[in-house]
This record gives sequence, C-alpha cells and structure tokens, in this order.
Amino acid sequence: MNVREERGSGTVLVLIAIMVLFATAAAGVVLGNAYVARHRATAAADLAALAAAGQVLGPQQPCSVAEDIAIQNQAQLVDCVIQGSDVEVVVEVAITGPHLGLDDPRRRARAGPADLDTAE
Repeated sequence: MNVREERGSGTVLVLIAIMVLFATAAAGVVLGNAYVARHRATAAADLAALAAAGQVLGPQQPCSVAEDIAIQNQAQLVDCVIQGSDVEVVVEVAITGPHLGLDDPRRRARAGPADLDTAE
C-alpha cells in the first residue's frame, strides 16, 4: 500500500464526523422545540381550565376567561366545554423554530370544584 493513496482521507473522515455532529445537533433542536411546546401547551391548558372553573359561578364567561389565559400563555383555545360546574378546555401551542412536520401539540385539561362530601 502506498502512502500517496491514503493522502487526504483524514480530511474526508473529519468532514463526515462534522456532518454527523451537525445532523445530531439539528435533530436535538427539533426535538427540544417540540418538547418545550408540549410543556407550554400543558401549562396553558391547566391554567385556562382553572381560571375558567373559577368563573363558572362568577360574573365573567368561563370560556372567554379560558381564552384570555390561553392567549397570555401563547396558546390558542381550541375547545371549551362547561359541564355543570366543571370546565374542560383544549389548547394548542405552535412549535417555534424548525419542526420538520411535527404536529402542534394539543393538550386537554379539566377543572372544577373539589367534591368535599366524599373526602374523609
């Protein structure tokens, strides 16, 4: 084997290693954005449901309160259902940055008064 035949192969291997490193970092960014959006959606749904449940017997419309809270948490209220004194909301948060076709996360939350009669 001649030394001249292997000349430059180190450069090619380093370039391949750099490309693999960049691809791994890009995948990490995409998955990280989706992870953060999912948690933002969960928090927005929980807060919107709690705020709406607090207004079931109050002066404001529960679903409009839920929508305001969702907007303040950079989410969109998709659905709001009032069942007696319980409120169930569905919110959606847009994934910011690159997401490569991942769906925007939707989260559902339900809130209402505690049933104190069954607590012992």
